[in-house]
Amino acid sequence: ERERERMEAPGVEAVSRPVFAAMAPFSVPASSSTASSSSSSSSSIFAFADVPPCQTLYVHNLNERIKKHDLSKALYALFSEFGPVLDVHIRRTMHLRGQAFVSFKDINDATRAIHQLQATDLFGKPLHISYSKEKSHAVLKLEGVFTKMKKRKRAALAAAGGDGEPAQKRRQGIAAAAASSSSSV
Repeated sequence: ERERERMEAPGVEAVSRPVFAAMAPFSVPASSSTASSSSSSSSSIFAFADVPPCQTLYVHNLNERIKKHDLSKALYALFSEFGPVLDVHIRRTMHLRGQAFVSFKDINDATRAIHQLQATDLFGKPLHISYSKEKSHAVLKLEGVFTKMKKRKRAALAAAGGDGEPAQKRRQGIAAAAASSSSSV
């Protein structure tokens, strides 16, 4: 019954128990572990020691053979035990395969999730969890500071000493100048 409650979290449609049991999504490692395994899991928590804590977690070593929809539901169910999950972002490109980002509403919830879910088996593979290097779009929207990517790039270019003019407008200006010079000749 506890497994069914996990899958009936807010924002996740209910999954029947036989399907959920057939997927065998996750098993939490036993708390009575040897000293060597606990030290290796705690060292993996701090693999990105220079990354400051934030609400977005980077999860990797995910099973690549599981469908994106099923993986997203399982991650949401697993992480929602620690607090409100804003977003579960999974990409299937070759570069990002086997990775996901989970965004929480609170940093404390994210920290508890890292410490308690590190090395938890999800679809037959142990999770590797750390803080994300950047905040997710969901967190930025929650904070009210989200701007679209083009605006951020333009602002970064202007701050770096560039003119902040988008490349497309520059190309159009160059093309117009070339057309006017060829028509005048």
